[in-house]
Amino acid sequence: MLLITFKAIIGTQIVYSLAGDVRAIHLARLDQLLNQAIARDMSVCFDMAAVLSLDAGAFRFFTEGPGRVAAVEAPPQALDSGRNDVASRERDGG
Repeated sequence: MLLITFKAIIGTQIVYSLAGDVRAIHLARLDQLLNQAIARDMSVCFDMAAVLSLDAGAFRFFTEGPGRVAAVEAPPQALDSGRNDVASRERDGG
């Protein structure tokens, strides 16, 4: 189960807290939150301090999919490494 809670608005950034297990079934809601923010010229930050796990679909969402445009706070180690790897490949043109 995933709990998504509004945390704060900081300037032009909306912060949501995620708690629990992030699964592919939750990605439509996360994508909706991103799209609503973008439509209002705002960005999104997901506070992941209370995330217990991510399945493969959620991992791809945050590293290669729509979720990569979001800032993440306190991401799980694997997600942090995955986002850095993707950013490195993009910088290197690969």
